[in-house]
Amino acid sequence: MRLKRYFDFETGAFDAILFGKTLFFELGNVYHSRTVSIALFAEKCYELYTMLPVQVNDLEEPYDVLSYIDDMIEYNSLQEIEGTIDKMLNYYSYRS
Repeated sequence: MRLKRYFDFETGAFDAILFGKTLFFELGNVYHSRTVSIALFAEKCYELYTMLPVQVNDLEEPYDVLSYIDDMIEYNSLQEIEGTIDKMLNYYSYRS
């Protein structure tokens, strides 16, 4: 919550690309460490989605994946889920 408040109200400038690169890089570290199950990772992604700064509200990719990855667990194969997570985590890898 403090991170959200900081970016929402206490900074005069917000760099959405830097924020995204940092966020998804760190999420990648957690995901690839395999210290949590995919189900727990997906659940926490949704919680994170609800706390994103307002500056990314209009950005769809890759933030929208945070909102539905937990739903995929019930309806999709493990391969599809992992592919979606990898695409989300690597979104900023291909952008300058």
